[in-house]
Amino acid sequence: MSRLIETLHHWQKPLSPATLPEFLTEMSREQDAHTASMTCRFTWFVNRPAPQTERPAWQGIETTWHGHQDEITTTVGYTLRIPVTTLCPCSRAISDHGAHSQRGWVRVKIEWPASAEIVSPQEIFEKLQHAGSAPIYPLLKRADERHVTMLAYEQPAFVEDTARNAAQLLREDPRILGFQLDILNEESIHTHDAIASLNYTRP
Repeated sequence: MSRLIETLHHWQKPLSPATLPEFLTEMSREQDAHTASMTCRFTWFVNRPAPQTERPAWQGIETTWHGHQDEITTTVGYTLRIPVTTLCPCSRAISDHGAHSQRGWVRVKIEWPASAEIVSPQEIFEKLQHAGSAPIYPLLKRADERHVTMLAYEQPAFVEDTARNAAQLLREDPRILGFQLDILNEESIHTHDAIASLNYTRP
C-alpha cells in the first residue's frame, strides 16, 4: 500500500487524461503489476457568465478521470455530471398557465484508447449544457432569470428527449468513438425521479 502513496507523492507532472497512461505505467512498474487502474474524483470549476448580464461566476462540475492499463491496451477517459433545466412538455400542453420544470443531470462517460485524440472536457460541457430545455447558471439577475425561464418554456423536454439530444450532440463529433449517458430529472411535482440511459459505440 505504501508504494502506491510513494508513486503519487513523487509524481511531478500535472495529472490529466493526457498524462494518465504514463502514470499508470509508472505505477505498474513500482508495483510489479500486470494491470493498473486509477480513478480521480474532483470538482472542476467552470467560469459561467450569466446569459444576459454576463456577470461572471464559477460553476462546479462533478468530474472523474479514469484510466486502465494492462499488458495489451491502455484506455483513459472521464465522466462529467452536468446540470440542466428541463421543462415538462406534458405540463405545458395541459396547463392554462406555465409548466413545471426541474433540475436535470446529464452524466456522460467517455473512454478512448490512449493513442487516440482527446476530446477536452470543456468541449463536452459546452455541448451537453444545451441537451435539456435550458442551461443552468450559478448567478442569475432578473434579466438572466427571465431569459432562462423563457428559453426553457420554448424548448420543453422529457428526460428521454434530453438523452436523445445529448447523444446526437456527441455523435456529431467523429473523435468520440463511444459514450455512456445517464440522465436524471429531480422531479418537482412527483415523488419519483425520471431516468433515461443510453450507450453508444460508433460502428
